[in-house]
Amino acid sequence: MINFKGFFISNLFKFSTVLAFNQGLNFLLIFIYLKTIDTATYGTIGLLQSYAILIGVVSMLGIRDGFYVLYYKVNKNTLYSNFFLFFLFMVLLVTLVAIVFKDFFIISLSIPIEFYSLIFIYALSNALYANFEITMRLENWNNLYLYIALIRGILVFLSKLYFVLHFENSIEFIRNILLTDIISYILISMTLFIIINIKVLKFNYQIDFSLYPRLFKVGLPFLASNGSGWVFNGLDRVLIERFFSLEILGVYLYGIKIAAAIGNMIHQVLNLLYAPKALKLLSEDKVSEMEELGYKISNWLVGLNISAILFTFFVYFSLVYFNISDAKMIALFFLGAFLVEVAKIVPRINGQKLLFLEKSHILSLFYMLSSIIILFLYYIFLPIAGLGVIFLAQLLVYFLITHYMHQYILKKTTYSIVNISSIFWLFTSIIILILLLYFSNIKGVM
Repeated sequence: MINFKGFFISNLFKFSTVLAFNQGLNFLLIFIYLKTIDTATYGTIGLLQSYAILIGVVSMLGIRDGFYVLYYKVNKNTLYSNFFLFFLFMVLLVTLVAIVFKDFFIISLSIPIEFYSLIFIYALSNALYANFEITMRLENWNNLYLYIALIRGILVFLSKLYFVLHFENSIEFIRNILLTDIISYILISMTLFIIINIKVLKFNYQIDFSLYPRLFKVGLPFLASNGSGWVFNGLDRVLIERFFSLEILGVYLYGIKIAAAIGNMIHQVLNLLYAPKALKLLSEDKVSEMEELGYKISNWLVGLNISAILFTFFVYFSLVYFNISDAKMIALFFLGAFLVEVAKIVPRINGQKLLFLEKSHILSLFYMLSSIIILFLYYIFLPIAGLGVIFLAQLLVYFLITHYMHQYILKKTTYSIVNISSIFWLFTSIIILILLLYFSNIKGVM
């Protein structure tokens, strides 16, 4: 018999509810944007955020991921203290680089000068907030995480709603949208910094410079993999703006953002409930329990794949109901992006085993090689075959990462793998090939 009472008080239910609520607000905000601002304006916001994420990835040098991997293996006070010192140093260094190379960045990246400083502030505040998110997961502060996620989701939604209704397609609107995220990142980070000092550090800092070599050894390979992550989730925006236009970028972003509103909820639930628990089970040598957890998650994927079609019809008819002119295009972008979101779950699950074994360089190698494939396919085929190349290229590399990660784990370690049936990949490939043909036929019209 299903224990409904236990389910409704479980972390899974609470996380799912809060994240679904927040993504629901994002979903609603996207529809409001569709009715009130130009697609070019939305495309500009996405492009600026893409640059900020790249700067944040490069500046952190993978230290966030090193923090995550070493959390259960070193003294907490030393780990926190060294991270805070490192972040302070990087703030000073990034500020210096931004000032000295201002003209170079503005010209080479085509960054509007009025948003230049905001991009760097956005990058650093987002990087700090991301590390504190990991901290709440590792410290098992689940309720705190939920409260912060809920409060931030509501306040950010209300702020952006106010701006979209009062500023519309102006430079001031774009600036305020970016500032809303920045202020929320900074306020939450300051709050968590105080909580950590009171509950964990007790204001007892322990700087140990000998810890940095180990942090960099584990973390630096993540710089490559995180940079590769930007290739997967940021380069597309830059190239669409270059090869097509900001208007097309805006339409594309609406589709993938709606997919992210659903996909991010799934990924965050998995990360919050699976990743820290998996590392803990491995550290306690409870491999079989960890594998059982992985198999349960893998069983969800087939259902998610089938649900993608139903989600797409829901998105399409919702857009039609609101009289959105690009409803069909946005719904199809959503379908491709959502299928990719599901496909990327598989290597993330098995990647936890490599992280625990401190084989992050192997994981990074997989993503580095995949990003090279992505770069090649994007630059060669995107202008020729259209936007469907983005989804097909990403599906291909996630399949390759999964395949070769499986081979490595089976040959080099004692851990099992989470297997995904070939039907899963075949179904996804057929749908995305159909999208490729559709987008190639209309690329001239776009």
